[in-house]
Amino acid sequence: MCNSQINSTISLLEEAEFIRAEKRRNSVIIGSFGLLCAVLAFFALKIKQKSYIDELTGTFNRKYLNKKLAINEKRNIPYSVLMLDIDDFKHVNDTFGHDAGDIVLQSIGEILNYRCRSKKIEAFRYGGEEFVVILPETSKEDALIIAERLRKAIEKIVVTTKDNVKISPTARITLKNHKTRE
Repeated sequence: MCNSQINSTISLLEEAEFIRAEKRRNSVIIGSFGLLCAVLAFFALKIKQKSYIDELTGTFNRKYLNKKLAINEKRNIPYSVLMLDIDDFKHVNDTFGHDAGDIVLQSIGEILNYRCRSKKIEAFRYGGEEFVVILPETSKEDALIIAERLRKAIEKIVVTTKDNVKISPTARITLKNHKTRE
């Protein structure tokens, strides 16, 4: 074998090794890009989910309520809607301060989140001291039973203010809407 053939063979081997190295590098880049896309998609989903949560109460917010009602209507899912209104809440805020009012709302949010975990029941903060609970596939009679249980659970809340005053909220709960299958 002559020197030119040896040099040509070495050159071909170097080029083949360079191509293999480029393929490995591209695979790593593509894999890293795929992983980056998956991480970004995960965080985008988390941000979207967080945009549906009321920060103070931990319940879903009104934006998600509107979306959920539209989905139920589109899918023709029967549901009952409970409207909860905290009695004399303005008095709590005016007398004991907004921090005490926030604690009352947080406590109610905890009750609703705990009680609404099963059967796809969802609680939403409608605004201020108003909450909505959607009860899919729930009869009027069962909705009224659930409403009474929620009302009693809310009445058990005791919030102690910084001045050691105890606040026990009460709520009016009404069956606002009952949609049956057509």
